[in-house]
Amino acid sequence: MTNTTFRMRVLGIMAVSALTALASADALPLDDTRADESDLAAFREARFGMFIHWGLYSQLGGRWKGEKMTYIGEWIQSRSQIPNVEYAKLAKDFNPVKFNADEWVRQAKDAGMEYLVFTTKHHDGFSMYATKVSDYNIVDATPFKRDVFGELVAACRRHGLKVGLYYSQNLDWHEFDAADPRVNVSGGRTALANNGMSWGNSWDWPDDSKKDFDRYLKEKVYPQLKELLTNYGEIFVIWFDCPIGMTVKQSQDLKNYVRSIQPHVLVSGRIGNGFGDFDTPGDNQLLAGKSSALLECPITLNDTWGFKYDDHNWKSAYRVACDLTATISGNANLLLNVGPRPDGRFPDASSDVMHELSAWRKRTGIRIKGATGSPFAQEMPWGWCTVADGNVLQFVVRSDWTDDLEIYGIRNKIIACTAAYETNADRLKVHLPKPDDAMPRVVLVTLDGVPDVDGRLVPQQGELVLLPSASCRVVQGRGEGLWARRGPDREGLPDYGPWGAD
Repeated sequence: MTNTTFRMRVLGIMAVSALTALASADALPLDDTRADESDLAAFREARFGMFIHWGLYSQLGGRWKGEKMTYIGEWIQSRSQIPNVEYAKLAKDFNPVKFNADEWVRQAKDAGMEYLVFTTKHHDGFSMYATKVSDYNIVDATPFKRDVFGELVAACRRHGLKVGLYYSQNLDWHEFDAADPRVNVSGGRTALANNGMSWGNSWDWPDDSKKDFDRYLKEKVYPQLKELLTNYGEIFVIWFDCPIGMTVKQSQDLKNYVRSIQPHVLVSGRIGNGFGDFDTPGDNQLLAGKSSALLECPITLNDTWGFKYDDHNWKSAYRVACDLTATISGNANLLLNVGPRPDGRFPDASSDVMHELSAWRKRTGIRIKGATGSPFAQEMPWGWCTVADGNVLQFVVRSDWTDDLEIYGIRNKIIACTAAYETNADRLKVHLPKPDDAMPRVVLVTLDGVPDVDGRLVPQQGELVLLPSASCRVVQGRGEGLWARRGPDREGLPDYGPWGAD
C-alpha cells in the first residue's frame, strides 16, 4: 500500500432504477431448462466469436432506387418499405460465387475466435440454408443453389470452431402471421416504430386483425428449428432476436422445444422473458465494471451488421483489441460482426482487422481462449488486465500511456515477466516497451499460483477508477437501469450510457 496522494475518478454509477430491474427479474417465471454448468463453462472459455450477417439485404448494400439508407443494412426492406413481391426478385441475382467457407473460418480462427454465429434467417424471412419448410431460401431461389450454412458448419468442424446460428424467431417480413407489434390509436392501430420504421411488415399487410402469431410459430419457426438442430450436428449457441410482444409461454415453449432436440445448446437472452442461458447488452455496447452473469457483447466492425457500400466508418484493429480485452477483463464474451459482400467475400477492411489481430496474438503471446476477468477491484488507468492459464496476469496497455506501470496489491511471488520489472513489497513496477501506435502493448506476468490480490480499492498510478457492477441479470426490455460503454472516447476513456434496446 502507498500513501501517494491520488485523485478519484468516478466513471459511472448504477442508477436507482437498476434496483427496479432486479426486482422485475426476480418476478420472472422459473426457467426449468437451465443449461448444464459444463456448457456454461465452455461458453465462458470461448470468449471471442464471429457474428456473420449475410442475406439478400447484402445484395442491396444499403441502396434502394438511388437512395442511400441511413440505418443498418439488414433493415433495408423495412426502411424502404419494399414489397415482398419486389424484394423476393433479389434472389434471382444472388450468386455469391466468391464465397469460401474455409477462408471465412480461417480468418476467424487466426484472429483468436472460438465460435461462429451465422444468420440462418434474418427479419426479411429469407433462409440461408437448405430448408424444406419454404422455397424462399438460398438453395431453391437463387442461381447459387448451395447450402452456405452447411458449408460453414463443415469448415468450422475442420478448423476447430464451434458452430452457432442466428434465427429471427419473432420478426419475419415475408410471413403474414409473423410479429408486427402495434399500438391502438384513435381510428385504428399503428405500427410500433423502430427508428421511424415498423418492426413488422405493415406495408404489405396494413390490417393486422387476422394475424395468428402462434400459427407462424407452428408452421415455420418450429419446423425450421427442427431442421437446423437435426441436420447440422451439434450447435453451440442459438441467437434469437427482438422478442417484442412474445408471451412468457411462447418464449418458454420455444426454449423447451430447442432443448428437447439438443439438450446442450445455449440460448441467447433475446428469446425473451428471461429464458436465455446468457444475456447481451444492447447492440454495440460494452460493459461497465465486472459481470458475474454470463454475458456476450455483440459489436460491429463499422456501423452496420449487414453489408453497406457506403459505410466506411471502420474500427481499427487497435480498437477491436482494446474492446476485446476490456470485455474479457469484465468477465464477458465479445461477438464481433462481419457483413460479407454480396459476392461472398469479406470486406477488405474486415479482413485487415482479422489479420492484424492474428499478428498481434502471435507477436505478444496473449491468450484469449480461457482467459478470465481482472482480479483487481478497480480498473487500471492505463488499460486492462486479464488472467490466462490461472496464474498469468496479462496487462494490455493503451498506446497513449507513456509511463511505467506501478501496480499495487499483488501478494504473489513474481516468477517471470516479459518486460523489465522490479518489486517492493506489494508494488510491481514494470518498465514498458516503446509505445506501438498500431496495437496495444502486452506484458505477461507469471505468478507462483492463482492471483492473490488485495481485494480492497487500491489506488493504481496514483488514481482510483471506480466503476459500477454489471452483475445484474439482464432481461430484454428490462435493462433500463443498467449501464454500458460504447468504447473509448477521444481521450481514451470510456463513454458511458444506458443499455439500449435493439
